[in-house]
Amino acid sequence: MSEFNNEFFTDIMESIEHLEQSLLDYDEALSKNENNPAQIHIIFRNAHNLKGILALAQFENSQNLIHIIEDNFDSIRNGKSVMSQDLIDKSLKSLDLISTSMSEGKENPNDFIELKQALEPSMGIAEINPILPFELYSHEKEKTIQKCNGNSAFFLIEKLIKSNIDKETYSNLPIFQDVQEIGTLIGFRPEWEKLNKKSDDDLLRIFFTTDKKEDDLFFIIFDPLKPLDKSKICTFLSKSIDRDNAKKVIEIDQEVNYSIPENLNILLVEDDFITRTLESKILSQFGTCNVVVNGKEAITAFRNSLREKKYYDLILLDIMLPEIDGEGVLAKIRALETGNGISGLDRVKIIMVSSINSIETIKHSFSEQSDAYIIKPFTEKKLLRELRHIPFK
Repeated sequence: MSEFNNEFFTDIMESIEHLEQSLLDYDEALSKNENNPAQIHIIFRNAHNLKGILALAQFENSQNLIHIIEDNFDSIRNGKSVMSQDLIDKSLKSLDLISTSMSEGKENPNDFIELKQALEPSMGIAEINPILPFELYSHEKEKTIQKCNGNSAFFLIEKLIKSNIDKETYSNLPIFQDVQEIGTLIGFRPEWEKLNKKSDDDLLRIFFTTDKKEDDLFFIIFDPLKPLDKSKICTFLSKSIDRDNAKKVIEIDQEVNYSIPENLNILLVEDDFITRTLESKILSQFGTCNVVVNGKEAITAFRNSLREKKYYDLILLDIMLPEIDGEGVLAKIRALETGNGISGLDRVKIIMVSSINSIETIKHSFSEQSDAYIIKPFTEKKLLRELRHIPFK
């Protein structure tokens, strides 16, 4: 790495960590069917900061890749497209690639092509969600249905506010008064009690109707306005007054998320005490964890599981192991499975865990049929995310 690039290395890695954490936080919220739109703004801001540092350090390919991610999340926060699980996955893969490039001190342009092409189509392909922007209580739904007749138009305002605001100030925000002067306030989220106190900011979302034209509102409401499709909202409400059906702030593709089963039979192959203690603490909630500390013991343990028909469901496999390295263990396990007629979903799920973040090593592990690759040090959130992407039998 050049001396100039070294000057920015620490800032780049810290910015990558911030963006990765904000993506993981949002991904975890989605897995719990929770949504905090303020997190979209945080992701966008972190991507913007990382792009700027990469530009200063003259990592052009990394900068361009983050710029595409930034544009995607900017499109989402402005209501021009909707969130997808695929976007989160590809954004996290992009950060892994950039982190690896930083560690190697160089960029290989060919490594970036596929991710750039995969992220580009995410732009502008989805319309603003035509359904209600948040859940409405029954009386609010009735009020909304009444506005379906006549010339009323439906709008959504999104406004960042401070999370530490007191209740009286929150109730008397000028934006509420502005809305009531020009139309009918249908609802808002979050209520004061549900402001996200873990973050400095939260996103206030206001849903209202008015007879005024959008151009006229420009001189009254200075926050960004999103016009909503009146016909689709009214059709939706006419079919369902039940509160539980008036959902979906954003459209989320959950197809790649699997539930993590319980009662798993797990093998941890790790010679580092701290890492295997962390792995055991995280995974013991999902089953029984057996531990070995070198490659030879790992192969023996796997042979014994086949002989005793106590098959492992999951193996966390370090690469830098004594006796036989993790790549050798991976190849041997897959060969033993083939020899015993085990294939497809019946194979043990293997996650490679290593401080080695070489692109070639990562590619090789997948070519040898690993199911995931996690770079040390890792967090519980990151490990659980990888587990949710693995289709256990």
